[in-house]
Amino acid sequence: MATAPGWKVQGIGTGLIQWVLDDLQEYDLIRPIWCDDKVKSSAFYQGLGWQEVWEDFANGNAGLTVKILKGILQKEPKRDDSA
Repeated sequence: MATAPGWKVQGIGTGLIQWVLDDLQEYDLIRPIWCDDKVKSSAFYQGLGWQEVWEDFANGNAGLTVKILKGILQKEPKRDDSA
């Protein structure tokens, strides 16, 4: 996933990632998630709680890449709004 230069720093990437994580929680698909990311973008993912789990590696045309992981998502307890 990449955000076009003119659309960066507007919360689009963060919102999309959060939507995916929320959707996984809603459907009880709670598990570790990993992806390959360009080294120059890894601070973005680290700011969202992802961790680098593999040393940098060359990834074809994508350039220098790192494997990142979002640990097992914790399902939040459901709130009882009936009270």
